[in-house]
Amino acid sequence: MVAANFMADKIIVPPWLKHAPDIGYTLIDLIAPLFVVAMASSFRLSLERRRSRFMESARKPGSSSQESLFSYRGPDWRGPIAWSALGLIGIGSVLSAGQGLVMPEGGLIDWGVLQALGLAEFALLYLYDVPRWSRAVLALALMVVYQVVMPESLPLLLGRTHGGLIGAVDWIALILLADCFLGWWTKPGRQFIAGAALAAVGWAGSLILPLSKNRVSPDYVIVSLGLALVVLSALRLWYELRPVRKPARPGLSGLKSPIRLFGSHPLGLYLGHELLLSMFVFPPFVQWGADAPLATCAAQLILLYCMLAALAIFLEWRRPVLAPGGAAA
Repeated sequence: MVAANFMADKIIVPPWLKHAPDIGYTLIDLIAPLFVVAMASSFRLSLERRRSRFMESARKPGSSSQESLFSYRGPDWRGPIAWSALGLIGIGSVLSAGQGLVMPEGGLIDWGVLQALGLAEFALLYLYDVPRWSRAVLALALMVVYQVVMPESLPLLLGRTHGGLIGAVDWIALILLADCFLGWWTKPGRQFIAGAALAAVGWAGSLILPLSKNRVSPDYVIVSLGLALVVLSALRLWYELRPVRKPARPGLSGLKSPIRLFGSHPLGLYLGHELLLSMFVFPPFVQWGADAPLATCAAQLILLYCMLAALAIFLEWRRPVLAPGGAAA
């Protein structure tokens, strides 16, 4: 995602490494669905952990049962996850408003990837206890209704990123279907086959419906879900087939591996990369901005990742202070 956002304004980058302007599908168009499917993959583990913690705390003497639905200490175990999803929507709204003020020529930016992810997670949270087949039918019904109303709302869809609030209907359908497929086929081999079949069905549907990320078309949802399942299952297979090694002793720094280090601070690194990208947009140098040559673009991207790595190390170092209740601990 960082590389895709960096390359979006570079003229030298080929079109297949940028989002399709409308109808079409590129490698970059798969990034946002990968986030949604990854959220669905980890959602069940996070939810069950929080549910068990709530049940344990509810059994303790003196536990409160009069708090509101979204309270961290209330009777509803969904509270922390609901606040997390709403927080993504709020942070994304602030970022979108800031982008609209800094770049007024781009018009009002009222929707972004964080809003889409937050709303999708919120919907899955309160539909999680619905049987899987019912959720799958609901997701398909949402896509059908969305496709029916799409022609009338097309100007609004194309003027917003990720389809705006209207397009959120299909993002919700995507996370519901992702959770269902991940629950039906838990083994990576079967996930791979199911993902490949879904991608084939979606590509066949694109012969009838326009395949478009900007429109969040139903065939885009099916193709992206299938490809995301293929990628996820391939990663799982790779990790499972690796030879088992003895855990390495921590180095002098005591830091995690790069993958775990970056994966432990996704929101902080997302916000950081949004700010750092301005370094490659606002300086008024011809060979630095959109017209930068290939060598300069490569050096800028390396510099961007180095700065994000430094930010990840800082966030890991300050984790006890930044985490809720960490200072007291």
